[in-house]
Amino acid sequence: MNVGQKIIIGGRTAEAIKVRKTAPVAVVRFGDGSTDLHWFGAEPSAPSEDLHGGASHRVVEPPAHSPAKPTHSPETPLQADWWMRTKSSYERAGLCPRCSAQGAWGHQLGFSNVKPPCTSCAAIVTEFPTPATNSWNQLTHSTAPQYALTAAA
Repeated sequence: MNVGQKIIIGGRTAEAIKVRKTAPVAVVRFGDGSTDLHWFGAEPSAPSEDLHGGASHRVVEPPAHSPAKPTHSPETPLQADWWMRTKSSYERAGLCPRCSAQGAWGHQLGFSNVKPPCTSCAAIVTEFPTPATNSWNQLTHSTAPQYALTAAA
């Protein structure tokens, strides 16, 4: 798909106004001026819960800036490295990339500020040793190795 390409979605004509390079998704504009996301390849599996906490609807456009007020300085390289190591610990324990990221953000932001784990990962999360909030149990860097999946040879 290319920018400017006309497509028909649900009987309505739309024009691609932005195409993502890393995934088969485009932002399209309909004749009435409304915009929407359009997957033109295999759509990834969606999380089990609604990401917006209300009636299911599609995100039309991402916000221009974060709705949260800044309370801290920008993330340092050391903090970013720590987040990546935490995310990797959750991935090695068998969580999907989305839930691994939410787990790492839970350590930074507090587990009440992140999305609950998806249905597939919830069973794994219940086995983690330290209870948290929002359907999460958390790993620590000292307990993470014992929950890492081992490859069967």
